[in-house]
Amino acid sequence: MTEGYSLREVGKLLGLSRSILGRLIDAGFVSPTRGSRREYRFSFRDLVLLRAAQGLTEANIPSSRILRSLRRLRSQLPQQVPLDGLRIEAVGDAVVVSEGQKQWRPDDGQYVMQFQVAAPDGRAVISVHAPASLATAGSGDVLAGIAAGLMAQGLSPLTAGAAAAWIHGECAYRFGKPGLIAEDLVYHLPEALVAAMN
Repeated sequence: MTEGYSLREVGKLLGLSRSILGRLIDAGFVSPTRGSRREYRFSFRDLVLLRAAQGLTEANIPSSRILRSLRRLRSQLPQQVPLDGLRIEAVGDAVVVSEGQKQWRPDDGQYVMQFQVAAPDGRAVISVHAPASLATAGSGDVLAGIAAGLMAQGLSPLTAGAAAAWIHGECAYRFGKPGLIAEDLVYHLPEALVAAMN
């Protein structure tokens, strides 16, 4: 009896094309063994990793970003990390890894912060478009100012809060280097507003 799953079986189980599977193998993200006829044989661990790639593909993340993110993730994780402790998913157009309460983007190593905005009727919006650098004094004041400005222009509190959280994160991403202070966010507001409208 042959151990593991064949390339054909994996493609059928996960709905991944041979080309995507080949690129994931070439990228070194999965390392199937070879069977008696030199065919690929995938382990259950490989299936878990490939399932993550499938979910990202279904979320319309470009193949190049999936491969880059998964390659970097593989290099960042020690061999002993149990896969059941990780969740790999698409959040917006980013690949995000969750491990317990921590979330980060493997392609750039940035931690992801979540901002939750809720309406009295129970509707809620969670924005993960925010780097960890926003955890700095005065940053929340800038966020509140953005939200207030959007409400003054007629947006509902929920919509203004959700948009403000995204714009706030975009300002931080556009700053793009360590040492962010709240004042730095203001300089990137015009371009972040333009990005939000697009």
